[in-house]
Amino acid sequence: MAEVKWTASSQHHDWNDRRAPAAFIDALAEAGLVGTVEGVCGWDEDATRRAVKLQGPGVGARVMAEIPKKEKHPFLKAWGSTPSPWTLTVGISRFVADEGRVAGLNTFVFQFDGAAYEDEAGSALLLAAFHAAHSPDTTEFAAIHPLARYEALETGEYDSAVTLRPLFAGVFWANFLGRGHVEQFDRAVLARLPPERVEWVDGGKGLFVVTTPRLGDATTPTVEAEMLRLTEVFREARRR
Repeated sequence: MAEVKWTASSQHHDWNDRRAPAAFIDALAEAGLVGTVEGVCGWDEDATRRAVKLQGPGVGARVMAEIPKKEKHPFLKAWGSTPSPWTLTVGISRFVADEGRVAGLNTFVFQFDGAAYEDEAGSALLLAAFHAAHSPDTTEFAAIHPLARYEALETGEYDSAVTLRPLFAGVFWANFLGRGHVEQFDRAVLARLPPERVEWVDGGKGLFVVTTPRLGDATTPTVEAEMLRLTEVFREARRR
């Protein structure tokens, strides 16, 4: 399998203390998806690119500390080669307390080689990390899917997004909806989602949806048809 994309975003969470993206990185490291962080840069990659060697417990906070504290528009790209080549980017927007949302969008994108996660055992490890990373307190929407197909769906079948394309374009292999997003849907309609594919967490404040146990099956016609069917359930359930 080629590259896989893991993305998380939010309009309604304040990431400015950097603890949320640090926790995402820690979940990746604890699952073995991220080994040593070997390099980082800011918006201007040529001017800010530098080698680092960050690893072990608490690596997320140390990676996020590479962003200057007074950065007006915090952004970081990091990369490494273990256990296989990977990159991640974090973008943090200013939180407007009076509005309860950011002036823009918080984003987290992790891209990695999916070969080790195609089968059921590897997929289970990946899903456990996904569950560990995301909660209603940190994440509005998150998803994992093979990269090429993720991008093709966003500009194809999901061009008319369920909510917003940078957030919930449609159902992917693994999905999470948290505070700021899950409230936009009628629970009675969502009850039509297959129970074996959904998990409500934190008293119904968060929702995980996994379309198939194996990442390697995510781009098959049968699974894609199911993804599109589940997407239509969410479209019907969205409160206008």
